[in-house]
Amino acid sequence: MRVIKISKEITELDEIVFKFVSILEKHVRYVIVSGYVAILLGENRPTQDVDILIENIEKEKAEKLYEELSSSGFYFAENFKDFYRFLFELKEKVDIFSEKLWYFDLKSVKDFFDVFSIENRIKVIVNERFQLFISPPELQIPYKIYLGADKDLKDAAFLYEKFKEIVDREKMRRIANEIGISLKVLENV
Repeated sequence: MRVIKISKEITELDEIVFKFVSILEKHVRYVIVSGYVAILLGENRPTQDVDILIENIEKEKAEKLYEELSSSGFYFAENFKDFYRFLFELKEKVDIFSEKLWYFDLKSVKDFFDVFSIENRIKVIVNERFQLFISPPELQIPYKIYLGADKDLKDAAFLYEKFKEIVDREKMRRIANEIGISLKVLENV
């Protein structure tokens, strides 16, 4: 597993994310995907949600996860039965809200790319105090290009610059081809 160590000023959003993932770690393997990855690594842009992908788990483990999140100040629009059905049976995202402005989009794995993300996740150690897992740059960068919004393209360029020493460029090209996008946007990076 690749490990990255970073030092940064901890924001209120970071604190909420660290609290949330410390609960996830007890119950399920996860990976943070999309915009918060760039924010964590230093991109200065706002977000309201943090996208997290989790592996599929049995109902009993899911219930323990649901209960611990609920008792730790996170709340859901769904009861446990609906939480489980939406997340693991229908493969739809579940929004989990914090006491602050931010919420989590929790999704379970449903395709090859999701499994790749979990299996190739990168451990990030923040200030030698917190740890969390992010999606690998070989998938994260092409995915942000695929999304195509200005903020996503900026995230892709930012992440490419941050990861250029460790990214497997050939693997990233293969993934880009699989999802049908060009990496030309990165040529000037």
